Amino acid sequence: MRVADDEAQAPLCAPGGDFHGVVGRSSAMRQVFELIDRVASTDAPVLIVGETGTGKELIARAIHERGSRRDGPYVPINCAALPHELIESELFGYQRGAFSGALVDHLGLIRAAGGGTVLLDEITEMSPALQAKLLRVLQEGTVRPVGSLTEMPVDARFIASSNRDVDAALRAGHLRPDLYYRLAVGVISVPPLRERGDDVALLIDHYLAVLNQRYRTTVLTEFRGIATDALALLLSRAWPGNVRELFNAVEQAALQLPASPARPEHATWDPYVATRARAMAEFDRAYFEALVRRGSNLSQLARDAGIDRRYLLRILDRYGIARPRARRAS
Repeated sequence: MRVADDEAQAPLCAPGGDFHGVVGRSSAMRQVFELIDRVASTDAPVLIVGETGTGKELIARAIHERGSRRDGPYVPINCAALPHELIESELFGYQRGAFSGALVDHLGLIRAAGGGTVLLDEITEMSPALQAKLLRVLQEGTVRPVGSLTEMPVDARFIASSNRDVDAALRAGHLRPDLYYRLAVGVISVPPLRERGDDVALLIDHYLAVLNQRYRTTVLTEFRGIATDALALLLSRAWPGNVRELFNAVEQAALQLPASPARPEHATWDPYVATRARAMAEFDRAYFEALVRRGSNLSQLARDAGIDRRYLLRILDRYGIARPRARRAS
C-alpha cells in the first residue's frame, strides 16, 4: 500500500474554497474533502456516486492529485462512450493478430495508467460480463490482453463513478454485487447543488474568474461581474443539472449580459463589490425569512442551513428578521 507523503497533507481547502479544482465551503463539501483526504492516502479502490453534473470526475482527479500517485498518469475512461464491441480491447489491450486489423500490440488503457490512476466513469454502463473480467483485474492485479494467454501485471489505482442509485443498479443487474463490494472500499457521495446552497455564490465567483481568463483576448475585454438581477436569478434556482448547469448559466450570463442594455458599451460598470454585496444581501434576507417560516426550533433551523446557531441569530438581527418564538407544549 502506498501512503501519501507530507506534501500531500497540505490544508484541505485553499482560502478561496478551491480543493484541487473542487470548489466549496459548505459543510457537505467539507465532509467530501475529508473523505478525499482519507482515501487518497491509500491505494484502496473508491466508488464515487452522485447525480449527473455534480463533479464526480473532479473528485476523482482530486483523489489522484492528493495521493502518492499524482506524478503518474491519470486515465479517465467513459464506459458509456466506448463502443461495446471495442471496450474490452481498449481497456485490457490486445495482441497483434488477435482480430482483423490488430496489426500491432496494444497496451490498453488500464496498463497505460501504470503508476497512476484509472477512473472508470459510469461503471454501471459496462456489461455484466465485462464487469466480471474487471473484477478479476482488481482482485489479481493482472490483466490478460485480448488474444494473449499471458497475464500482465497492473500497477494502477482504480476509481469508479456512477450517476445511478447504487441499490437500484444492484437490483436491476446494472452493477455486479461482487464488483460493487470490491470497489466500495471507499465510497464518496457527492451532494447535489441544491444541498450545498452556501456554495452557489462561491462557485459563481470561481466560474467568473475562469471565464474572464478564457475570454479575455477573444470575447470579453473587461468583465468584473454580473448584473444584480442576473446574479439574484442564479442564486435562486434549484439547479437540477448541478454544477455543470450552473457553469453553463454563468457563461451565458457573462456573454449575454455584460452590461445594462440601456447603457452604451463604453459606459462605466457598477463596481463589482457593491453590486455583489447588494445581490447577496437581497438573497440572504429572502433565504432567512423563508428559513424561519419552517419552524421555531432555532437549533434545527441552524442545522438545516448548515450554519452555527449563534451565527443564525446574528444574521436574523442584522436583517431585522423576527426570531421565531418557541411553541408552548400543549
